[in-house]
Amino acid sequence: MKLNVILIAISIVLVVSILSIPNSFYLFIRGGYSLKTNSSNLHIIENIYPLYNLEKVSKLQYYQSLGDWILILHYKNGEIIDYSFKDSQNCDLRDYIIENGNNNSKIGAVHLIVSVITIIICFMAILVLCSLKITEKQMNKEGVLE
Repeated sequence: MKLNVILIAISIVLVVSILSIPNSFYLFIRGGYSLKTNSSNLHIIENIYPLYNLEKVSKLQYYQSLGDWILILHYKNGEIIDYSFKDSQNCDLRDYIIENGNNNSKIGAVHLIVSVITIIICFMAILVLCSLKITEKQMNKEGVLE
């Protein structure tokens, strides 16, 4: 009975790890940088690139495109606005996001590696637990464990 509960728990962890792989892979491939706005960096961002209602922005994202770069503003009310700039435009804002933001590719790679390692460990644990269960059944049949 105890082994069954452990097998179910490991199976749940395995399913969650498998389901997280597409999101991790998407982050890894898409790349870009994310910067959450707060009171300390809001003033710096306003000096670099004055935006209307910047105090209502919760996160800035930067993605590189072909010949352009994209600035995505995530507002606190859930609204998302995209701006497209030429590579030579607003380089200071782009550089600030890169220097102070989180690299989405690295985050995606770490999530992907953790998911794969978790899957391998879960498979190994399931194999060990199943072999223990089989051994326990054989010992019960032979009358060793009564």
